Amino acid sequence: NGCLRDSTYQLKDSIIIHATASVTNVLCYGDTTGAITLTGNSGTSPYVYRLGSGAFGTSGIFSPLPAGTHSFRIKDVDSCYLDTAITITQPTRITSTSSIANVTCFGLSNGAVTITAAGGSSPYQYAIGSGSFGSTNNFSGLAAGNYTLHIKDNNGCLKDTIITVTQPAVLAYSNIQITEPICNGDINGFITITATGGTTAYSYAINTGGYVGSPTFSGLNAGTYTLHLKDANNCQ
Repeated sequence: NGCLRDSTYQLKDSIIIHATASVTNVLCYGDTTGAITLTGNSGTSPYVYRLGSGAFGTSGIFSPLPAGTHSFRIKDVDSCYLDTAITITQPTRITSTSSIANVTCFGLSNGAVTITAAGGSSPYQYAIGSGSFGSTNNFSGLAAGNYTLHIKDNNGCLKDTIITVTQPAVLAYSNIQITEPICNGDINGFITITATGGTTAYSYAINTGGYVGSPTFSGLNAGTYTLHLKDANNCQ
């Protein structure tokens, strides 16, 4: 009979999956303390989640994670999915610079060090050896030797630095050359001093006289003399 009937049907569009993400960034440079929590929505639950090319799982919590950009796929029960990329950040590496004042005279404990931190998360705290952390970054009253300095940032990240405080060698007479007066009663004797150690240049004195730069004392008669030696740091 050639009868016809037309009907119109409307197909619903595909469901668009959405998700919320909670990101925990890395606390210390190079660590893997980052985490991401994903929660799927707008689709048909339950949802499954995948990190990178890994297997799907029912948990949307991913940890521990390093800093970087991580790719995820969220899929609902109808296999509709959402691909997303989320970035975890981290602080920069903690670095330090040290300014060292070495011991001035052999055997003293007047060395000092000032350490300055950068990177990480300020403010910083400092410690030396097994001492307690504090806000001061200057440590004084140090003898010659090696010291471990500790830096701790606001996130509890740590950096250790080993520094060396040096000292001069012990100041000493390496040689004393004596030339006696030629004749009894003469005043033509002399003494020449050779010093070693300490910090050059040296100064010399005889008895109660003032210090001079010359190591030779002349015009001396026979007798007993007290010699004095001093270096550039006034070590004696």
